Amino acid sequence: MLKPEQRRLFHKFLILEMAVQSLQRDFSVIENLKMSKVYLP
Repeated sequence: MLKPEQRRLFHKFLILEMAVQSLQRDFSVIENLKMSKVYLP
């Protein structure tokens, strides 16, 4: 079993990993937006 602190850290890691993957997938779409200059940096 995971300790509560380990569970919290694992949950945080998963959320960050999913956010990075989502941004990587959406990057090509963001490049084509009219307001892409706001999002790309």
